[in-house]
Amino acid sequence: MFDKAKIQTSLSGLVGWKQPTNPAYDIVSAGNLITRSARVVNENPLCKIEYIKDTYDYDAVSDADFNTFLTSILSDAAGQVCDSVFNESDYIDRNLLYQNAMNKVNLETLPSGFVGYQLEKEELINTAFKITRVICEFSGTGSLTLALFSSQNSAPVQTKVVAITSNRQEVVLNWVIDNTSGYSECEWYLGYLTTGLTITPFKRDYKEALIKSDIQLMEIQSIQVDGVSSLVLWDLLNVKYSSNTWGLNPDITVYKDYTDLIIQNESLFATAIQIQAQIISLENINATLQSNSNERRTREIIIEIEGINVEDGIKKIGLKSLLHNQIAQIRKQINKLKNDYNPNALETFTTI
Repeated sequence: MFDKAKIQTSLSGLVGWKQPTNPAYDIVSAGNLITRSARVVNENPLCKIEYIKDTYDYDAVSDADFNTFLTSILSDAAGQVCDSVFNESDYIDRNLLYQNAMNKVNLETLPSGFVGYQLEKEELINTAFKITRVICEFSGTGSLTLALFSSQNSAPVQTKVVAITSNRQEVVLNWVIDNTSGYSECEWYLGYLTTGLTITPFKRDYKEALIKSDIQLMEIQSIQVDGVSSLVLWDLLNVKYSSNTWGLNPDITVYKDYTDLIIQNESLFATAIQIQAQIISLENINATLQSNSNERRTREIIIEIEGINVEDGIKKIGLKSLLHNQIAQIRKQINKLKNDYNPNALETFTTI
């Protein structure tokens, strides 16, 4: 799994476009000319800017909107390449912290400060966890501010104001803790300030209600920090462990995450993104609604994408075959990285 939005943002500018020599089509923006890999999509002669522009469905498209379209081709290509490379299941575990029934009768006594949970993930590379939701179980009505802290950052990483209107309320969070922030392997604190609350958490004191789920790679402990009055990280020495549950039942998913691996090894993906962008460009040209000289290239485009192998021995390798070869080689290198190979010892490879 990987965060597609982060990947597309980070890989922007890895592959770019070349300005046409034709002055009538000298319209590629400065941003689209950037190419850290020195690879450009319109290196392929069938992917000329002229062809792409003349076959754009709206013939009066502005230069700005056309450049947005060029950017989207590269963004889509980056996402599709990564989807092809990382196509296996990345699920590790998922559970609510507490699954057994609870009796909503007795109430906890809230201290003055911050209460919640300390969460730690085992230090395994390319793994992440997500707090998908929290079940809030309080008596009364009112609001609280859920906050997520990292032990390496004074300000909360995430906050959400929650209006409590019932004694069991599901709050969707989808807060992701991955390694792109640079501090995933640390302690995390999920909870809320108790000052001024008009709600009180139910005590989880019915039969086996306090038994916690065993979530792989995660260690989760109830905590309280007395005297905290603002959402600023406290002295970590003041954290006390507790047996209370504070009315919070988080739902945690643990999974393999390759977002940072991709970002830190972007050069592996450059050629594949270039080829994928060429395929996207040619498919757009072939599917055009326009009618002009530049759209009458269906056979050329199909051969360019699919390749050809005829009886007299004439052969052309299509872009799809080249892309398949690149994807296989990227997977080979990624598998080395997954197994703690030295990233500086990567092989280099080129297209056929």
